[in-house]
Amino acid sequence: MAYLHSTLTRPANMLLHINNVIQMRYSASADVLTVKWPDVRGVAVPELRYAFEMMGDVLRHYDIKKLLIDSSSNATEIVPTAYLQLMEELLGTFTATRLQKVARLSASNSAKEAILTFYTSLVAGKKLKGILFSNFYVKKEAITWLTNN
Repeated sequence: MAYLHSTLTRPANMLLHINNVIQMRYSASADVLTVKWPDVRGVAVPELRYAFEMMGDVLRHYDIKKLLIDSSSNATEIVPTAYLQLMEELLGTFTATRLQKVARLSASNSAKEAILTFYTSLVAGKKLKGILFSNFYVKKEAITWLTNN
């Protein structure tokens, strides 16, 4: 019986989706969905919107409560107004799930990161009612924050 049980357990790290825009991995042991944030150079806004809708579907379908957004190596070349609108839509999607915590790995480019952090915090303050949000530079610290109650 022990053998049967061990063969039916979920893998520790499942690749849920990958395409040219977004990658989503679920860690069953940590109960964390990690999303490799899209590099939005050359990606059309409708493609981003579709990727974000897909992320919302995964959050609801798998009943995800902890999300790690890895934007550490992305480059954002999108007009600020379009970026703000996309972030508002995405964070609105978050509130329609059972998400409890969102950790974001910050980008390494300090000039762009300052702008992105400003826009994200501006939108997050309005949209993330009841969901904890924090920025990190180190993945291990982000995972520790997400997995601590």
